[in-house]
Amino acid sequence: MNSVTIISQVFQIAPGGLATYEATMSIALSSIGFEMKLGLHLALVSHFMKFIFSYITGIYALVVHPIDWDWIKNRIKRGGNSL
Repeated sequence: MNSVTIISQVFQIAPGGLATYEATMSIALSSIGFEMKLGLHLALVSHFMKFIFSYITGIYALVVHPIDWDWIKNRIKRGGNSL
């Protein structure tokens, strides 16, 4: 189901793809026998879990590999795109 929802991002209807993920997953789940209400619930829960995972791994990455802000400022001042 996740593959179906990801490919649906090509056809975003609302600004920022608002509810495209949830709507597509709900429709896909209902096509294989789930009730629409349950499909929407599962879509919301799975999307929430993806966000939680992303934030936790982002925080972990910042703690383990802190950002050198001076290096970033120098790169911006020099206008370089390559790292």
